[in-house]
Amino acid sequence: MVVEDVLSKEKIEADLEHESISSAPGLRTDIIVSAENFKMQFEKFEMDPEIHFVFLHNIVSENEIKEKLIPVIKELSE
Repeated sequence: MVVEDVLSKEKIEADLEHESISSAPGLRTDIIVSAENFKMQFEKFEMDPEIHFVFLHNIVSENEIKEKLIPVIKELSE
């Protein structure tokens, strides 16, 4: 939910969904945001190479989300 707050404050519209890690291989998305401790689990799957991952040390840190996610969003919108 903190990601939604950050995007709202930045006036960035996005369709966000919560998914289980086990459903990751079938996802059709631009970005996956997750906690760093789940990175190894995602690496076990064959994922769409077009998906960008943003791994967070503190998933409730608005500063970290802004610092890591916003540049990826800007890159994708260029």
